[in-house]
Amino acid sequence: MSDYLDQLAEFAIALSLDDIPAEVQGTAHDQILDTLGVIVGGTAAKPVRRLAERLAVPSGACRGLGLGLRLSTRHAALVHGTAGTWLDFDAGHRWSGGHPAVHVLPVALALAESLGRRGADLLTAFIVGSEVACRLGLAKGPLAPGLHPHGSWPVFGAVAAAGRLCGITAGELRRALDLASTLTLATSWNTAFAGATVRNVYAGLGAEVALQAVDWTLAGWDGERDGVGVVFGTIAAAGITRRRAVIDLGSAWEFTRSYLKPYPFARFGHNAIDVLIALRREHGFTANEVERILIRVGALGARMSERRPRKELQARFSLPHAVGLLLTHGRIEPWAFREEALDEPAVRALAARVIVEEDREWEALSPQWRGATVEVLLRDGRRLVGETGHPRGDPEQPLSAEEIASKFDRLVAPVVGEPNAVAARAALGRLAELSTVEPIVAPLAGVSA
Repeated sequence: MSDYLDQLAEFAIALSLDDIPAEVQGTAHDQILDTLGVIVGGTAAKPVRRLAERLAVPSGACRGLGLGLRLSTRHAALVHGTAGTWLDFDAGHRWSGGHPAVHVLPVALALAESLGRRGADLLTAFIVGSEVACRLGLAKGPLAPGLHPHGSWPVFGAVAAAGRLCGITAGELRRALDLASTLTLATSWNTAFAGATVRNVYAGLGAEVALQAVDWTLAGWDGERDGVGVVFGTIAAAGITRRRAVIDLGSAWEFTRSYLKPYPFARFGHNAIDVLIALRREHGFTANEVERILIRVGALGARMSERRPRKELQARFSLPHAVGLLLTHGRIEPWAFREEALDEPAVRALAARVIVEEDREWEALSPQWRGATVEVLLRDGRRLVGETGHPRGDPEQPLSAEEIASKFDRLVAPVVGEPNAVAARAALGRLAELSTVEPIVAPLAGVSA
């Protein structure tokens, strides 16, 4: 009798692009465009470039996006997964509490390029991988306290995408999922709040693990039967509801409930930024008029309370710093979190007047709602209050097609040039028609047409 992993594996291998509704394909296209932009933008970071340079090989099967060098298939997945995490600008799925796209796409793209697959193959593999990841993420219980989701359960989606592109059977994919379960990472949330850059490699390592899991399966290795249920039911998470992974499989598309980020820092603070933008638009106050700002959010948002971050990643997990950037400059740019920019006096002065507290009611309403209440006390005595239950980019308040395209261009053009950004975006617009992924990969790697 087949179980939930057998059913997921059969779904992943048997699914045809023609079986996928047009609106679901459209959502996948938006996530691919968004994730590729974030990857290329992340390659501008010096640590990412140094890693890629150490791993580069002239005979590599894959181009390093934004890097001007070649990498092996595994190392392309590793580097691109790492780059895609660097800016903390990547898509996520609040219901399962993780970021499948930045695990799945680096694997799918590396294999599509190295194996000469069509654009339609890449698109289908991305959909399959994202759906498998979200469904297993929903089936698992709460992660163990302090465990970061990157490099853990989203790896299963990358395994499914890899299996699909490598042409393995459903039985082989089932075994690869079992095998991968005990190879997923035990990662720490504390690294993000402390600014330790090892956190940025979690997704990249997870992507590489996914490729290894398929290779080892094809070489005859195996894993514990229902290792997914064991690891994410008793070790890394508290309990698993296996049926949840396959309810309405093929008719309800869980990955389409993902969010895209409008701001390049931790998602748990976006709600407060949305409220501040609305309050400022309505009341027209300036940074110099602010006496104090009180932000009340859920538990993880409340951890984003550091007022004087000293490292780039730590700053991306600092709500006071993000507020300082917004009210000082009127916007939050990806590059404003670099360490050389963290000591800007005006931003520091504003951040020092921001208080972040946990709101137990908002926490109790998560993940259905990810809300924030913001109170701004002005020096003239006015008290401005606003709140939101859903940050922009959630399915309830999605980014427009124009906003997604603009985000891509703003991230990609500074790295590979505007003509290449435009060419890549145009190629992505006809992804399902491409005979290879070269029209996408070449311009994103900086190769002019």
